Amino acid sequence: MPKISDYEFAEISRQNYKDHSNYILVNIKKQEIKWKISETIKSADTGLDGYVLKNPATNEIVISFRGTEPDSLKDYEEDLHGIILGDSDYTKKEHGKTPYLGTPSQDASLTTGKAKLNSKDKTLTYTNKNQFTEAAPIVEKYVKKHGANNIVFTGHSLGGGLAQYFAVKHDSNAVTFASADVFDLLSKEDQERALNGEFKDNIISYTYPDDFVGTFYKHSVGSVYYVGDPAENNGKTLKTHRIKNYVSEDMYNEEGYFLPHLLYGEKIKGKLQSSPLELKNSGVHDFHIRIQTELMHQLATEMEESEELIATTRAALIRLLDDHLDSMKQLRNTYRNIVGSGNYDKLNTSHVDEIFRELTNIGTDGIPSLIDINEFEHLLEKLRKNQNDTGEIAYHMVKMSKNFKQIDQILAQWLHIR
Repeated sequence: MPKISDYEFAEISRQNYKDHSNYILVNIKKQEIKWKISETIKSADTGLDGYVLKNPATNEIVISFRGTEPDSLKDYEEDLHGIILGDSDYTKKEHGKTPYLGTPSQDASLTTGKAKLNSKDKTLTYTNKNQFTEAAPIVEKYVKKHGANNIVFTGHSLGGGLAQYFAVKHDSNAVTFASADVFDLLSKEDQERALNGEFKDNIISYTYPDDFVGTFYKHSVGSVYYVGDPAENNGKTLKTHRIKNYVSEDMYNEEGYFLPHLLYGEKIKGKLQSSPLELKNSGVHDFHIRIQTELMHQLATEMEESEELIATTRAALIRLLDDHLDSMKQLRNTYRNIVGSGNYDKLNTSHVDEIFRELTNIGTDGIPSLIDINEFEHLLEKLRKNQNDTGEIAYHMVKMSKNFKQIDQILAQWLHIR
């Protein structure tokens, strides 16, 4: 994957709202980075706008999409019919072949161009023309030319949704800002992969915790990080949704990565120690798991330092347990996906399952865990009854975070990927 900074992606997404002819220039810390426009992506009928960009100095490829524009009815239609009401059929150029019966609804679809008649077998095929279907052939052309792993998609709002969708479809990478939710537009198979955490390394999404659009989702497609403390969220708004909220240079370090004190985790809402993209570009394997481990340890340290707000701590522990089980499931799926091909074609998923059985506790639901669930629930009850037990629980949390990091290292060493 190309090694492009957070600021570059944010600035490209901002400039995507402007019309350019030859180049997009990104200035960061007095350094000018030139992105040559290889192709302009545009469909007047659907409101689609974007660019295929190439950095001549590094040969890095970025495909960027413009988001919703206030004066664009086409964009609002896309948001409503695609993002809010759509399903996986919405992204298909043709779908739903059915016998033609001459019903008023079928004839209306033919009249409006939303269906076509197949005269040979007297069937009707429904058709879509939207930003997703119009962008698809352009994306496929460059994926075929450069390879999916050599392309990064980016965008803001609706553009972020397009970026995430094509990153999933092509097993590529994306960095997005206040992205629209596209989970329901994915195929059932890709939805399952998203739930298993398979895209958390590939797709990084930044949003403000009070952004109505950026937080309007049930299931995140990749990794979501908040720009700002979620604890200070006083309700949802559109004020923080604009791309201009992501391009202030004082939000970034010298290398163009988000200052970590600005970023918070999606589930364990602690402050990050590093930009996730900086970790990824530095070659950190499973960076999202590394971040979760740091947040676990951070939460444990806070508990060791304070015995106050027990009710809040207990709720955080419940979230921690849920996130721990989810992360363990993701970790197992990560290694299951590695074996069976390439350097690991002699290994299969049964080998992964075997080592997990040896190193972890397998629950009745089949999910591996590094802790005894019954013991953990007992500790929760003790926390409710006695504030003095905070120190004991903190000890177990520190131990769990260390064990979690250790098993990731053991498995990584076993597969020689670190």
